[in-house]
Amino acid sequence: MANELGFVQSLVARACLLWLAAVPALGCDAAGAGRRAPGGPDDGVRRGDAREDPPRAGRVRELLAGTEAGRRLLERTGPPPSIRFVAAPDPVLLADGTILLDPYATDAENAARLGHLLRHAVDGAILPPGPDAAATAEPWTDHRLELEAPAILLEIELRVALGVDHPRRSYPFESEIRAAPPADRLRLLRSWLERMMPSTR
Repeated sequence: MANELGFVQSLVARACLLWLAAVPALGCDAAGAGRRAPGGPDDGVRRGDAREDPPRAGRVRELLAGTEAGRRLLERTGPPPSIRFVAAPDPVLLADGTILLDPYATDAENAARLGHLLRHAVDGAILPPGPDAAATAEPWTDHRLELEAPAILLEIELRVALGVDHPRRSYPFESEIRAAPPADRLRLLRSWLERMMPSTR
């Protein structure tokens, strides 16, 4: 249970970083509460340690483009995103569109993660912009689930397509989702997230 709670907190923190693209004046803590966050997701801890590796970034993009789902996604994203590598708690999409990936993950795992983050870039911010968005738990949770579940499912299915059997950063429900019939995967994944998240009802 402790591991699942840690995963939820990580997921919430990542969602907050994505939302900062729409509302950069606000930040979120691990529990999802609104607070002031100077510097937001572009602070020196992440940005200062990030490094460029164009050959590797190119390999990651090519792997993603080599899958049917990845090719369709890249067609919707326009110019190739800027990719950097940094040892951070979670690979993230920054407010300026830069994607930070794990330097210790394989290229295939990073390609699947790139698909997840590009899905967010295409679909929009996790939270609707507005002064009360971070303080309104129920719409925040529902909206995040609507966008996060398909993005996680895409990442898992890309891992399967790219032969990533033992990712560095796995989801606690990943084996169950992989084993489920494709038509049932999104429903099962959303059910998992709903059980793992603090109740807002």
